[in-house]
Amino acid sequence: MRLMISSMLLGALLWVGCQSAHTHSLEALLTNHYNQLDLPVKPALDAEDFMAIYESYQGLNQAELEEKLTSSDLEFHAASFGLYYLANAHAKEDALAPALNYHLAAANHYLNPLSFLKLAERAFFAEKDYGQAYFYLRHALEILVEITDNNRSHPLSRSTKEKAQFLLGELERMGDEGLFDKTTTIEQLRAILPNLTQQYRTLYGLDEAAAS
Repeated sequence: MRLMISSMLLGALLWVGCQSAHTHSLEALLTNHYNQLDLPVKPALDAEDFMAIYESYQGLNQAELEEKLTSSDLEFHAASFGLYYLANAHAKEDALAPALNYHLAAANHYLNPLSFLKLAERAFFAEKDYGQAYFYLRHALEILVEITDNNRSHPLSRSTKEKAQFLLGELERMGDEGLFDKTTTIEQLRAILPNLTQQYRTLYGLDEAAAS
């Protein structure tokens, strides 16, 4: 009888352990629009938290990145930047189609500012679509402000400052010269960006952290 009870308790503990460890396929993460998978979110990360995420992905190859992304209890920020690093890993191998796919997923579903910046660079340098480049760049800049609060020492500020300033300066000049319809693009952004930044704050728990 005692043996039976012990076996039942062990089985129950194993079942609870299996239920508490959530894993998701890479395909599921790629379509995780605004965290429909309900990944855990650590709200209001500081600069050191972001640096820890970056360092956890440094030097990993594609297989290692995929393994890390499909590990148990992946946090939402970690999923976002994992897809960003996986996109870059594919780009290094000239696998441009999957690289674009991962950056689009990180930008559109996780609102990752670094992927928005990569998409802006691609539109600017490769596609010569300056209106689209300006569109993506302004998305990146708005979210960067939400994350860094204009803190120049933040790792995101340090890693994006030169690229973002160069692109912004060039695109502002091109828009003024009529190389793309800057006025219409700005009107579109005015209708989109307030909702975008609020969505970012909601997704990543910034309003909750401010209220606590």
